[in-house]
Parts: sequence; structure tokens; C-alpha cells
Amino acid sequence: MILPAIASPIADVDRGLHDAPFTVGLTGAGGALYYSTDLSEPSVPYGAPISIDTTTVLRVAEVGTDGSREETTYTYVFVTDVMASTVMDPVVVDRYRPDIERALRDLPTVSLVSPSGIGLEES
Repeated sequence: MILPAIASPIADVDRGLHDAPFTVGLTGAGGALYYSTDLSEPSVPYGAPISIDTTTVLRVAEVGTDGSREETTYTYVFVTDVMASTVMDPVVVDRYRPDIERALRDLPTVSLVSPSGIGLEES
């Protein structure tokens, strides 16, 4: 069995919670790298580190010369974005900001990404 000469692309910044903007570089096993930051299929050719300054789902694909494809996703969550989101009551956030920030960092975080076309609605 001959395995494709590609692997899941690797980002040089770990997934998870972040406090300041950063750039993320991508590496692969030799195939062409593509990415997206808008939840779409990775289609932007990767050529230089990508600036991340807000909560972002970075989808990355490596495509081999034989057409094989490996994808992975890196989710970067900015605590300030969570605190300012519409699901957070601003009065509660203002009053308990240090406690909420600490709790957000202490709780395990999971990011689930599904293929396009799959929604949250029951069928």
C-alpha cells in the first residue's frame, strides 16, 4: 500500500485561548497548502504567515500532486471577543469581569467544526 505523500498541515501556533494578535505559519509535507478564515472550504493559496487578531476558525488543507487531500482546523478564541459577544450580558460582565475571565480560562474548551451543509437543525 502506497500512502499519499501529504499529511495534515501543521500550524506553528497552538489552538486555544489567546489575548493578543499574532501571525500563524503553516507547514505541510510537500503538497500545496490552502486555507480559509471564513468557515468556507480552504481555497486561498498559502504563501505567508496569516494574521489573526480576532476569534478565528482557520481551516487548512494540503493537496498532493496525486489529488489526495488532508484537512485540519485550528480554532483561536480571544477571551475579549467572548466577553463582548451578544450571548454575554454586559452588566454581568462589567460586574464580574475578573471572575468570568478566570472561569473561561479554567473551563475546557471544545470547538466542533462540521462539513459544509450540515446544520444544527433537527431533521
